[in-house]
Parts: sequence; structure tokens; C-alpha cells
Amino acid sequence: MMNTQPINSGLLLALALAASANAAVSFVDLDSTTGANWRTAADLETDNEYGTEGYVVFGLNEADNVYNPNFDVSSANTANAYDLPAGISVSTVDTNIGMWSGNGNFGTIEDPGNANTISSAPVLANSNGTKQFTITRAASGSHRLTLITASGDNEGTEYTLTVNDGSGAMMSNYDHTTNGLAYHVFDISDGTSDIVIDIASTAQNRSLTGIAFDALPVPEPSSALLLNLSMIGATMRRRR
Repeated sequence: MMNTQPINSGLLLALALAASANAAVSFVDLDSTTGANWRTAADLETDNEYGTEGYVVFGLNEADNVYNPNFDVSSANTANAYDLPAGISVSTVDTNIGMWSGNGNFGTIEDPGNANTISSAPVLANSNGTKQFTITRAASGSHRLTLITASGDNEGTEYTLTVNDGSGAMMSNYDHTTNGLAYHVFDISDGTSDIVIDIASTAQNRSLTGIAFDALPVPEPSSALLLNLSMIGATMRRRR
């Protein structure tokens, strides 16, 4: 007859800890040193590349020195560099988004569609108030999400970005003091819920340059989890 053992409380705690570790959006870090080299020298990615799974850079395919006061951010607009992961789409409810393709005054950025050639960094330029983008997931999946922002015209821009996948919101705040790019990196747990991004900036009302997607790193087991697993093993050995 099979000897059925009761479920160990340490196992339940260990499983709870493992589940809670992936329960919400988490803010990873702010990368202010990579500059233009998001495809070859990304600070917070082990392969040194933001957007390994996919990306969108708004206005990257536009010629320099172009300002469009009513810019289409969708994939239908060939001025945008779209290469998103399967089942992912990006949209916004805001209809009054402008786009400045830049002339180097917002720094530079590698163009992955042109062998990572250094190009002028574009930036979306919004009217007053918080702007919102939505990432829709057709299939369940977790992601490392990098939001790219730009400052320029030799003036600082303070950005506040909030990311919420429905399980909780996290925020990144950064004051650009020089021309160029910054990368706000978040980890998003597995799921099919929409990921809502709110962006506010002072006082120029600028918005996103782009969004990059990477595989979520496999977390190392916590010390609490390892302790509980060792206790479970010891308990099972004693019961044999």
C-alpha cells in the first residue's frame, strides 16, 4: 500500500515565495550611459542588446528635420521602425501626438534596420498632460520592457513613467540633464493583460522615443526558497 505523506508546510511557503516573486511589474533600473548604442552596448542586458525579442522606435525611418504635429504611431506608418514580438501590438488613445525626427539635437540612436548605423534620435512631442500607451498581448508571456526617452535642445526634461499590467504599477522618474537617450527598464510578469504606460514630462511635454522587448531573465532562487527546499528534503528523509 502506498504511504501518502501530508503536504509539508515548508513546501507551501516555498511555492508561495516563488509565486510572489513573479506577481507584479518590477522596476529594474535606469540606464543613462548606453546612449546611442542600444543594440550593441546595452548596460542592463546580458547580450548587450535592448530589443532582442522586438522593438518599435517611433519616427526612426523619417528624414531628419521633420516635425509632424499629427503623427500616426501605428505600424501602418512606415516612418516608424516596427519589429514587435508575435502577438504584441502597441497603441495609444491620444490623437494629438507630434513627432520631431531630430537633427542630432536629441542625441543619436542606432538604426537596426540599417546595420546599426548611427542616426538622429527622434522623439514624440505631446501636448500638455499625461499621455498613455497600451501594449496588448494576444498570448500569455513575460517580458523585460525597456522604455526609451530622449532629451534635447540643450535643456533638461524630467520624465515620470508608470507601468501597470493590472497586477500592480511601478514608476521610473529621471531628469535628463543633457541631450540624448535614457532607458527605463521594467520586468513584466507572465499574463495576457494589457500593459498600460503613462508618461508625463516637464516642461516640454515630450514622450517616448521607443519600446524594446527582451526575454525575462530567469531569477536565481531566493535564500528563503533554498532554505525551505532543504528543509523539505530533510523532512522527507526522516519520514522514510
